[in-house]
Amino acid sequence: MDLQKGGSDRETASVPVVWAVVLVIAGALVSSLIVYSCQKSRSNAAIARLDEQITDLTGKLTSAEEKASQEASRASREEEARRTEVQQYQKALDSVLKSMLAQSRQTPVTFWLGKLKDDSLLITGADGQPVHLAAMELGRMGKLALPGLMNKLSATSDVKERTQVLSALSLAAQQQNVTAVTKGETVRGNPADVQSHPELVKAWKDWYAKFKKDLVGGPGGKKTSTGSSTGAGATTDTATPAVTTPTTGQKAATGKESTTSKKSTSSKRRSPH
Repeated sequence: MDLQKGGSDRETASVPVVWAVVLVIAGALVSSLIVYSCQKSRSNAAIARLDEQITDLTGKLTSAEEKASQEASRASREEEARRTEVQQYQKALDSVLKSMLAQSRQTPVTFWLGKLKDDSLLITGADGQPVHLAAMELGRMGKLALPGLMNKLSATSDVKERTQVLSALSLAAQQQNVTAVTKGETVRGNPADVQSHPELVKAWKDWYAKFKKDLVGGPGGKKTSTGSSTGAGATTDTATPAVTTPTTGQKAATGKESTTSKKSTSSKRRSPH
């Protein structure tokens, strides 16, 4: 009886312990569920915020791309309009210049050489820097303008004119009809730096002396159309070292008859009838 009573007492005493363990386990599970639920809620909230940011940034990016595309399209149209305007003015200039050259019997080279001192022909270049229209046109002619430019370089004492001649030479040396001979060899320097003019003048003279034979040719060279950017179809003798040198019977730029012409006239007067 005592043994049975003791066993019953031990069973009765163990029941609260079991329930206590069950309650502890249940509490732990509930706590874990609560913590998991909170973490999941915070994670969902963070994901939602990121999703909102992605949507917002995507919208802004799309808007920026559309704006950039519109601006690029507008810039392209404006650039095309400017090119068209330049072409129109160039055609008008070509037409007027062609008529003027036909009437004055000048070549484009001699015409633009005479305009190098004209400050009214200063224009703004593509890089925003001032460019002389005469120097630009002479430079575009390439080797056809070289004899006249070199003569002008030797003859002028005007600093502004020399600056434009040096600029025209720099541009002319880049033209295909020149680089085909020089293989790209040119004179480096800044024509606007007046202090460097003596060195630049000497360097260009040395450069021209080196390539003159292949650029200009010897006596008896063929007549070649200038083909300048002005559109004038005047003809110049590529074999003549100086395009401004008067031929027999013509007057020089000073208005005096050439020595050859005078000798020819004197010879005719002395010849017997």
